[in-house]
Amino acid sequence: FIDGLHEYEQCKRDLLNNLKNLNKKGIIIMHDCLPRNSFEEAVPRKQAIWNGDVWKVIAEINNSYGLDYVIANIDRGVGIVFPSTNYIYKEINDIKEKSFRDYINNYYPNFNIVNSEKAFDFIDSNLTE
Repeated sequence: FIDGLHEYEQCKRDLLNNLKNLNKKGIIIMHDCLPRNSFEEAVPRKQAIWNGDVWKVIAEINNSYGLDYVIANIDRGVGIVFPSTNYIYKEINDIKEKSFRDYINNYYPNFNIVNSEKAFDFIDSNLTE
């Protein structure tokens, strides 16, 4: 379960470390993947309700190979990631400079966002394969 610091760099480190050490059929859960406005996304934190820029890790997961994922549209976005044994994590060179506007216009429309029922179906199908 990745929920530390809410900042891209730390969440990416946590994800990559988890991917290296995950058991077969392991699952990675990430919190705060879907900020609703620029104040929730701002780093450093500007208000009590805060997602940070975790969405940038999701953008890289979406850009990668062999990382099957969905984002459950609950509790500010809960990412569920199942890696294949041959995954390739692909960084996006200028992702750190991307803004909330970039997220809304260029990344969010391509995220695999589902309701909670489909998220449970996704988990079940990956665990029973």
